[in-house]
Amino acid sequence: GLKTDYAKQLVAQEQVGGIIFYGKNTLPQEQIALTQELQSISSLPLIIAMDAEHGLDSWFAEGSVMSWPLNITVGATA
Repeated sequence: GLKTDYAKQLVAQEQVGGIIFYGKNTLPQEQIALTQELQSISSLPLIIAMDAEHGLDSWFAEGSVMSWPLNITVGATA
């Protein structure tokens, strides 16, 4: 699962302007719920990013998203 307490603290108390998701084996629904919660407690519109250069299927729990080729493969196609 996602570690949320520290992210919530940073958004609410430190007023950070964005977050980036790193890690593996989370469910898309978990990330959606956390993103919505962080947006709701933030005084600023947050920039949301993800370390996903290997595709969403390398990020989320197996079988929870559609598998796509690596970005380098997509970029190499005509």
